[in-house]
This record gives sequence, structure tokens and C-alpha cells, in this order.
Amino acid sequence: MKNIGFLTGILLSVSLTAGSAQAESDFLSRAEIKSTVDSSVWTGINTLGNPWTVRYQADGKMSGSVKSAKGDSFDTGEWWLDGNKFCSQYKEWFGGKPSCFLVKTEGSKIRLFDNSQKLVDEINYKKY
Repeated sequence: MKNIGFLTGILLSVSLTAGSAQAESDFLSRAEIKSTVDSSVWTGINTLGNPWTVRYQADGKMSGSVKSAKGDSFDTGEWWLDGNKFCSQYKEWFGGKPSCFLVKTEGSKIRLFDNSQKLVDEINYKKY
């Protein structure tokens, strides 16, 4: 009887380890991020309710626009990969500071996560 409990414990441990490895592997790999972001357009609504669009080029350049009642805003910057993270930096937006995220996709949505794997944003995207 002790052997059955011991084996059940080992199987449960192996199962839990495989489950957590699976959860971690849900994040895109470096190659998957590159293929997803290259030549894509991301769209969304900011916290002020204004629609925005960012176009990512294969050469690491990006350009964005936000439409608002006060007028349109434009900025450019660069994007790159740091290990298995997507990183970007605008010249002016967000104080010109770089930010990096873990990435998941589902259909036409990109989900960005911080280092603690907390969801930061969900964005519409399409390839052009």
C-alpha cells in the first residue's frame, strides 16, 4: 500500500512539473515573437478612450499614431528582442523609456506580460 501512495506522489509531482512547464511554454519564443511582430500593425484604445495604431517594420523601426479631439499625436521608435521578450522604445511617448514584455497570442490578439507574468495589455494585431 505504501508503494501505491509513493508512486501516486511521484506521478502527481511529474504531472505538476509538466503543467508548470507547459504554462511557461505558452509564452512565445524569440523566433515566434519576431515572426509575429515583423510587418504587423497593432491597434487599440488608450486609457483616455483614444484609438491608436502602431506599425512594426521588419528592420526594427516602428511608428505610431493616436487620434484625439485635441489633435493627432505621432511618434517613432525601435523594437527589438531581448531573449524571449519583446522590447520597444519610442522617442517621446512613455517618456522615451524602453519597456520589455513576455508575449502570448490568441487569434488576432497579442497579450503582453510583465516580468512577474502579470497581464499588462491585450492588443489587436494583423500582418501587412
